[in-house]
Amino acid sequence: MTEKGDKKILVCISGGIDSTVLATYLTKMGFQIYGVTIDYGHRAFQMELSAVKKIVDKLSIISHRVIKSSSLDYLGKIVHSPISLTDTELRKLNSTDDIYEEDISYELAREVWIPCRNAIICLIAAGYASALNIGKCYIGFQHDWKEQELISENRFKSYTDSTPDFIHMINKLLMTSLKNKVTIHTPFMYFDSSEIVKLGVELDAPLESTYSCAVGNKKHCGKCEHCIRRKRAYRIVGVNDPTCYEVD
Repeated sequence: MTEKGDKKILVCISGGIDSTVLATYLTKMGFQIYGVTIDYGHRAFQMELSAVKKIVDKLSIISHRVIKSSSLDYLGKIVHSPISLTDTELRKLNSTDDIYEEDISYELAREVWIPCRNAIICLIAAGYASALNIGKCYIGFQHDWKEQELISENRFKSYTDSTPDFIHMINKLLMTSLKNKVTIHTPFMYFDSSEIVKLGVELDAPLESTYSCAVGNKKHCGKCEHCIRRKRAYRIVGVNDPTCYEVD
């Protein structure tokens, strides 16, 4: 998935499964990891940060920094994104099958959309990497490509900021934005959620410390899109899900 070169790298760590498995994989590959977490004002941030602290400690990350993006916080609020506004209810799903329904899947994507979120996260991370004189920044973007085969192009168009084309364009932008070269790397781009969980189990990643719920309560709600995807991934792999859900 990645080649060894300069062992000093930056990894975006959100507290979720994808970034945790990625950080674990890179640690076992012998890289010296500097971690960064972006706070964009989302309602689950404090629970995610609590998870990040446990993960950073368990993986012996060299250093970790939280960077707040006021612009993303503002954008999330003006578009009334329910992942940013605590007084706006997130849509709850009845089963893992719901996310395969085209209309539901498309609406879920639009509901939680924050303009330029992934672009801004990439640019902040790359800028921080540049300041540390680090040339490679790793992010756990994955696109559930296999899921795309089951639904129409509308769903695919909803997540255009987590595709290979998007990363390619971000890296082209970085070539003219920084004094020293920094590139974004996404080794899990062609993985789906269940494959990442499977790899995490094989690597003995601290999956029990991760947090995925969009609601932000102490327990995972078990009904939001993030929780449903988490449940489905564990179910496909056929391993015990250590998550404590409010609704199983």
